[in-house]
Amino acid sequence: MRIISAVSVSAAFSLCLVSLVALAGYPENDAATDTRHESVVPATLDLAQDAAYAYSHKLPMVLVFAAAHCDYCKLLEQEVLDPMYISNDYQDKVVIRRVMIDGLRTLRDFSGVATDADSFAKKYNIQVTPTVVFVDHLGQEIAPRLLGVNTIEMYSAYLDKAIDVSYQVIQTRATRID
Repeated sequence: MRIISAVSVSAAFSLCLVSLVALAGYPENDAATDTRHESVVPATLDLAQDAAYAYSHKLPMVLVFAAAHCDYCKLLEQEVLDPMYISNDYQDKVVIRRVMIDGLRTLRDFSGVATDADSFAKKYNIQVTPTVVFVDHLGQEIAPRLLGVNTIEMYSAYLDKAIDVSYQVIQTRATRID
């Protein structure tokens, strides 16, 4: 008869628990949930200024609605948005800004009117973080939004597709105006 030690049972239980969390797709206790993380994607304080830049360069805007307490927001930033922003591969294709809905700072909306981030998020009916919204220089949505994070491995493809659609909308409009 074989005797199983309490240490073996404890180790096996821990391994099973970690495996279940990984299979469920929840962020693990690592860099994705590190509360010290600060994204390199700028948090917007002046959407009117950001929109003027986007308009003059004929670019769509990507607004990432996030919250400081949101582990999936941090995961999205670290795994997708930060590398995308750092690469500079998108600087001629889109203007990316974060809107921290739980931030205390006042921001200027697309009309230049001062508002708090929570009120601004309500105008876009943001109910889940992260939510990624694709807009023109007037703040009008021009491509289907991305809600939450289902599979981080596929998220870049969904984001690239929506950016391509947004870019095409803006370029088509610009061609009609020229």
